Amino acid sequence: MFLSNNNIMKNVIDGIDFVMHILPDTEEGYFYPRNVLVGSTHRPYEVWNRDDILMRYKTMLFEDCYINAYPNYDWMIQNGRLPPTFRPPPNYLMIDVDRTSFVNKTEFEQTIADTLSNIKTYITGITGEYPIAVDSGNGYHIHVAMPGITTSFENMPEFDAFWQQDLDLDNKFLRFLERVLSCGRADQHHNPSVNSCMFRMIGTINTKARDRGRKDPYVKVLEGYKHVNMLIAERFKATAYRQAHASGPTVKLLNDFYAFLIQERIDDTVGESDRRIRRMYQSLQPSSSSLTNGNMVVAWIEKILQIGVEDQRKDLLFWLLAPYLITVRGLDYDQAYTILVEDWLEKCNDVRRLYPGKSEFRARVKHCLKFCIERINGPKPRLPIRLQTFKEYYPDLYRQLFT
Repeated sequence: MFLSNNNIMKNVIDGIDFVMHILPDTEEGYFYPRNVLVGSTHRPYEVWNRDDILMRYKTMLFEDCYINAYPNYDWMIQNGRLPPTFRPPPNYLMIDVDRTSFVNKTEFEQTIADTLSNIKTYITGITGEYPIAVDSGNGYHIHVAMPGITTSFENMPEFDAFWQQDLDLDNKFLRFLERVLSCGRADQHHNPSVNSCMFRMIGTINTKARDRGRKDPYVKVLEGYKHVNMLIAERFKATAYRQAHASGPTVKLLNDFYAFLIQERIDDTVGESDRRIRRMYQSLQPSSSSLTNGNMVVAWIEKILQIGVEDQRKDLLFWLLAPYLITVRGLDYDQAYTILVEDWLEKCNDVRRLYPGKSEFRARVKHCLKFCIERINGPKPRLPIRLQTFKEYYPDLYRQLFT
């Protein structure tokens, strides 16, 4: 189904121009090829200029059109444009905040406001002064351009001690940045990287929003026009001035990332020691079953259900506990509701009072459980986050539980 809109071609052209203004220039001067995805099947294409992008989108009637924030560096390396040792700088992030992750509109809007405020605090230059927020149809895409980052973290002497043992340092920075800026409330299934940072093109149609009955399911800019105007004005200034004032992370944010890496290394060392001890004890004891009544039981999640948690309780309900009880353990709605409301939330309330109140948390539990039940027999049932993801997004709770 194609929505009748005489201006859709112009809106998409304007959207492409807007995006090309905010994407950082590459130091090597290569802006293409770049990857796009189109249609409900997300069919991939390489594109080589604006007209090529427009042609691919138009063929799919401008429905579900994405573009990668980063050029196709793999193609450039394979075809000799760049040396095999080239490592692209992690200078662009798209934060994906999904409306369905929140129990009500107020909670969602507060998260957006907090994220934009954090960008102003932690990102310098035009990006910090004029954040970019896009209504994607399903939520918000918040764009964080950082042209001030001109080299990979693996080429920064300050991070020598880490990159030699962690070849994913740049992607780790992007995921750390998304968690910090969104206060841990971005879509936790969203894993941005320098090879894949896809976002919906402005002006195109979000078919999921259209199928839900939204009258204007078009991706549109809510904040960011001042950002583009400032970028255009900057281009008339000297190169040295532009480089000195290019947007990038603050020193405090870089120091926080450094501290995060140090703590991660400590946790890994302690974790390996604990695993050795557990393996020793397990070798001396009979093995215990991981099944109860035919359903999987995950020990580390069960441990969380046994204690009261002081912070991030709403997030844990959505990302971890509800999908665990419904999808993994196979409980019905009433059984899961009893465990979460009458048991776990009461323990949490004993540690620190539930705010703004128990009724709001009960509503959150209902939303989370129904969300999982609706998807239990679908192609993508709701699964709890993995332990490694839990460790990354909830480091304080992880240390409390497992160190």
